[in-house]
Amino acid sequence: MMTSEKTNAEKIEVFVNECRRLKIKVDPPDINEGQTSFIVNDEGHIVFSLSAVKGVGDYPVEAIMKERKNGPFVSLFDLCRRIDNRNMSRRVLEALIKAGALDKIGPNKSPKDRSTMLSTVDLALNLCNSSSKEKQGGFIDMFADVAQEFKDPDYQFTKPFSDKELLQGEVEYLGLYLTIDPLSRYLDEIDHLQVSKIATLVPSYGGYASERPTGTVAGILIELRRSVTSKGDHLMSGVIMDNTGRMVFTLWRDQIARFEDKLELNTLVMVTGKIGFDERENMKKIFIDKVENITTARQRAAKAIRVYLDAKQLKDDGLAARIREVAETQGGNTRLELAIDNDVSFLIAPTQYYVEPSDSVLDSLEYYVKNRVEVVYD
Repeated sequence: MMTSEKTNAEKIEVFVNECRRLKIKVDPPDINEGQTSFIVNDEGHIVFSLSAVKGVGDYPVEAIMKERKNGPFVSLFDLCRRIDNRNMSRRVLEALIKAGALDKIGPNKSPKDRSTMLSTVDLALNLCNSSSKEKQGGFIDMFADVAQEFKDPDYQFTKPFSDKELLQGEVEYLGLYLTIDPLSRYLDEIDHLQVSKIATLVPSYGGYASERPTGTVAGILIELRRSVTSKGDHLMSGVIMDNTGRMVFTLWRDQIARFEDKLELNTLVMVTGKIGFDERENMKKIFIDKVENITTARQRAAKAIRVYLDAKQLKDDGLAARIREVAETQGGNTRLELAIDNDVSFLIAPTQYYVEPSDSVLDSLEYYVKNRVEVVYD
């Protein structure tokens, strides 16, 4: 079913979310395992189709699968040496890298290698071009496989992509997130924020705007574009995604001024407005009246930020000082509570311990007490 819909990112996303719900792992495309279709590997994981990567298509994947019979690809350079430039263009190679298909053959076998491999594309494509000329001229070195490890140039190492940059590449070329699910950290909180799932919203098709139903959704902002109409009007449009679907929105000049600072790619936003349908995009559309980022939503609805400590940690002057530093340097209006030995009846909440309930504050606290920080709503 996934293969038949591989060009429909929204439907693939629904299938992937259902797999997550059923605890079935969906892996990113893999240069040594992926095919033109979605497959199930020996570990029982679904492997994303290589030809479903935007900008790749079936012909390059068929060439990859044919050459793979001679052995797995072991590096970016090995891939480019063995696939000629008719099937491995810059566009195809960059798409495969950003989609995560080469993660397992990078220098560190990690998604963090994507930036380094992208910076090495020119070097790798030179091998691809040289290999094509040798094959066309009949100059094939019978010892090429033996000597390969000595011929590979050095990678052009660069700073790893941030999580947001990794996510943006996956959305661009897969249409969804696979390596990291940015919505997962918020799922428990979303249940407290009185929002609807996109799939449950019933849009109004035409009619007066005042007659359209109103809804509030919380989702990840996966696209954000600016444009200018033929009349010179400035527009901002985007796509919001939750774990049930997607919807589009368009902002005009006065709305851009009101909401722009709350709209950041690959972050959670809450939007309220009238629910309609965009026939051109074939997708639900929200006519936005209100935007909140997660910090603003927590300020409105959360009771406290709670850190769970055991008695031994409480006696650790260094840990106490670091928590105090977070509170003093990132102050706000949400109470910071310390729960001792998981006993919420024993809370320490000095009046000066009020923080901004932002992701950066939570991440700072999580750095010191991993998986023991909670946003309390009830």
